[in-house]
Amino acid sequence: MALAVFGVVALPWVSGAQHDHDVSAASAGDAPSRRPEMPDVVELRCSLGGIEVPVASIRPQDDGMHLDVVNRLGLATHVWVVGEQWSSGRFPVGTGTSNFVLAAPPGPLTVGCDAGGSQQQRQVDLVDVDEAYTAPALSCPEAERLKMAEALPVSDDTRSMPTAARNALGVERIAYTDQMLTFSGYPEAETKWSTPALDPVVRVVRSNETVALVHLTGTEPDETDADGAPVDTASTVVSTPEPPWQSVPLVEYCPAFLEPQTETDTHGPQT
Repeated sequence: MALAVFGVVALPWVSGAQHDHDVSAASAGDAPSRRPEMPDVVELRCSLGGIEVPVASIRPQDDGMHLDVVNRLGLATHVWVVGEQWSSGRFPVGTGTSNFVLAAPPGPLTVGCDAGGSQQQRQVDLVDVDEAYTAPALSCPEAERLKMAEALPVSDDTRSMPTAARNALGVERIAYTDQMLTFSGYPEAETKWSTPALDPVVRVVRSNETVALVHLTGTEPDETDADGAPVDTASTVVSTPEPPWQSVPLVEYCPAFLEPQTETDTHGPQT
């Protein structure tokens, strides 16, 4: 559900403002001017008059899509970023400027904000000009991939996604020697767990291969404003799950994930 951007979009890399990456006409004998770089941050401005997104295209950085939210509403609000197969969910943002790094894959994205009682959206294209993104997936062939679709409870009250995944599945499945990384295709985001995502996933890596994807469910968000009054929850965008993490509803895995682990793997190093 991508909405077109209406109005004239002022692109900072072709405007009259002078920046390091601005392009000017080269006089005879000057070195050829380099092409302007696509911006690597998108700014979403939310106010009572509506929303502004000054650019139509951005490129991701090595740790993901950088989003700066400028909230001029005077109260906390909610924003969201939705792609074709990925969503941040609808997450809260305080007043002033807030910075987020999202695991959004390249492609057309819809960015939105609850602005003054109305939900407004714009489209931005995330263009992977530097080829920073590699889609995360299980390492085994698709024909060998399996699913464990039973709700496994997280017995401890934890805000840590790796801890919740191991708590629900046990060290017999997620050994202490396994790596647990974020479900992100960006190389510098593998251990950044604070990014909003509608489907929180822990990637289990064993011997440099992704052997399992552990999906988590969280606590229902507090849908009240700063004064404790209920907010409008009629949004078509589902709220982002929040910790503490409650259960594991789905595990996608390779056959290697079920292989027996050694005593050192399941009990930690012996001293």
